[in-house]
Amino acid sequence: MATGWTSSDIIDNDLNSGPVVGLAFDPSTRTFQTRTDDRQFHWVKVTATDSFGEEDASYFDFSNYVGRVIDNYIVNANVFLDVNGNGEHDVDEPLGISDGNGDFNFNGLSLVDYDLNLNGTIDPDEGSLVALGGIDTATGLPLETPLRATPDATVITLLTTVVAELVDQGLTVEEANTSITNALSIPSDVGINVFDPIAATNNNELGGVETFSAMVQVQNLITQTTGLIAGASGLANGAIVDQVVNAIATQIQTNTTLNLTNVDQIETIINDSATGLGVDVSALSTGATQIIVAANQKIEEAIADSSPNELEEAFAKVQKIALGESTNDLEEVGAGTKSIEEAVAENTGDALDEQINNTEVLSANPTDISLSNDTVAEEQAIGTEVGTFSTVDPDTGETHTYSLVPGFGDTDNDNFEIVDNVLKTTVSFDYETQTEHSIRVQTSDGNGGVYFEDFTINVSDVNEIVGTSGRDVLTGTDSDDLITGMQGPDTLRGNLGNDKFVYTSLMDAGDRIQDFTPGEDQIVLTDVLESFGYNGSDPIADGYLRFGSRSGHSFLMLDVDGSAGSSPARTFALIQNVALADLNSASNFVF
Repeated sequence: MATGWTSSDIIDNDLNSGPVVGLAFDPSTRTFQTRTDDRQFHWVKVTATDSFGEEDASYFDFSNYVGRVIDNYIVNANVFLDVNGNGEHDVDEPLGISDGNGDFNFNGLSLVDYDLNLNGTIDPDEGSLVALGGIDTATGLPLETPLRATPDATVITLLTTVVAELVDQGLTVEEANTSITNALSIPSDVGINVFDPIAATNNNELGGVETFSAMVQVQNLITQTTGLIAGASGLANGAIVDQVVNAIATQIQTNTTLNLTNVDQIETIINDSATGLGVDVSALSTGATQIIVAANQKIEEAIADSSPNELEEAFAKVQKIALGESTNDLEEVGAGTKSIEEAVAENTGDALDEQINNTEVLSANPTDISLSNDTVAEEQAIGTEVGTFSTVDPDTGETHTYSLVPGFGDTDNDNFEIVDNVLKTTVSFDYETQTEHSIRVQTSDGNGGVYFEDFTINVSDVNEIVGTSGRDVLTGTDSDDLITGMQGPDTLRGNLGNDKFVYTSLMDAGDRIQDFTPGEDQIVLTDVLESFGYNGSDPIADGYLRFGSRSGHSFLMLDVDGSAGSSPARTFALIQNVALADLNSASNFVF
């Protein structure tokens, strides 16, 4: 048994002994530490030594791949190395999820597999970084625009997205960086791919304000233009963003400077983007330009009126309106449900000022999520309510939304959905198969405050009483029961509790249910309906499930081709002492 660890050597990429700058091993904690900007692959030899002096050594490849997603800082974005360039995460591509600081990592993965030319790093033609989704921790808005970066980047922003596009157009990363800094009046020594403009601005570092301002204005332009074109075309955001970024990159290569408050340049980008997608927004582009320019001018005014440490809040207020209400209005304009004149009036001048001044941003994070109930019985209908979420938040009076999100504890997210603040099932559970299900939940206050928590949902066992293929008399317990008569004319009695009478086949016809309580007990017909191909949501309305009555009893009848077919409905089960009006409700059934 190894009782002590030593680092014998850290080996370079050619397997030659020697130190590697920025990589160190701590034997006391058995951990490696690297610089955050170190993207090299390292071959490592680690030696374990036991108390008798015996040693054993192993080699493995080590890579450190960390970064940060920024609009403001984006939490819960899916970040991956897009190896095949399809803009979607595939199972064989490294994936990380950004935290509350926007930070992600691919640690624990052997990225050497993606270094095709074996030069110790991933080159732009071997993949790019992509960030999708997540929440802006300043505005509380979802990130609607996919972000990209070349694989050397330690930040992913809309500016790195333009860098990646320029590289796609044939420039080197260094040439792309120079083109952007020149065009957007950013100091030349700023490295777009490694520069955090928010931190730099808050720390009053050279180039921070210029880069932060350019990033926000580019984001406003891309998001608002995307909204207009999406409304006019119905195209997916990702395809539109790609085209807008392409138009911006083309402008940067064509012109010495790109002024993001210049009416002519902005309108050209809007129309070029739409034309590239086969969409005509020329009748709307002048008004849309007014809206975009108005938002970007507010960024310029904030710089003139605020100190650097006030700009994060000032920019966030503008962005919350520009990327929220203004973008929604432009989408409605594109779709023809709102006039461009209305949109301009509401998103420029005093009206824009009022929206910006009244918006809340950079809210404190919630501190806890509670779920009123974490147990659901097995064999319940899809859509069964499990419990209600509530949030503890230091900011009073805020309204919270809830969603299932990827991350630690998300194993069984697909088995549930959240409607408003209610957790519901999307499958029917079987206690004998799995007794616990893990989900990860996000609460957001809509003003930048976000909190995550994982929950374990327990499945409780239900008494299962199963008959034979013959004539059975089955009686339930005083608790909830799951009673399956199987084939043959059976007599079924649930007794106390909320009972379910389960049918699996048309061959189960002929049963007599003696103590059915409408609104509490249920008849499960899922398998029967599936057996003759019904895949709708309301078999009562569709005529597959019908009812009859006689002498105070009700008959359940099935019609295998519904009201549209010619087959007659046939009696399936007798429900004793239940009026037809009480039985004829979807709540009494599981479909």
